[in-house]
Amino acid sequence: MMFFSHIAFSFVFSKFFDFEPALLLLGSIFPDIDNTNSVLGKSMPDVSAYLNNKFGHRGMLHSLLIPITIIAVCFAVQNQINLKVISFAFGITSHLFLDMFSNAGVKILYPLEKKFSFFQKGLDSNFDLLLSLLFLVYILFF
Repeated sequence: MMFFSHIAFSFVFSKFFDFEPALLLLGSIFPDIDNTNSVLGKSMPDVSAYLNNKFGHRGMLHSLLIPITIIAVCFAVQNQINLKVISFAFGITSHLFLDMFSNAGVKILYPLEKKFSFFQKGLDSNFDLLLSLLFLVYILFF
């Protein structure tokens, strides 16, 4: 999925749930820090290159391991889970969900190597653009 699709999807969810919008949006693009060509990857090229070399794109950062770990650490440190952590973790999870629409899929159960995708063939960039536009229309008019 494209950067805009992840951002727009987060905005749609923020209309239904009481999340912290900025953290939800940041979480929705966070997994792509492992892609040196992504918006976040370009803003932190050294970190992005390291993560890409270590885990590859759509490796560990595209798994449920990350949001679960973030929530568990927060709970262990604070003995509670606050809305900010939930917002960021849900943003990450929304990213994983959208990436499962691509034929590349995601290793959602990393370190298991199996990739999960909703479709065998996946969807092309035209569908991605259409989905982004639908999210945008919803944000603007509803």
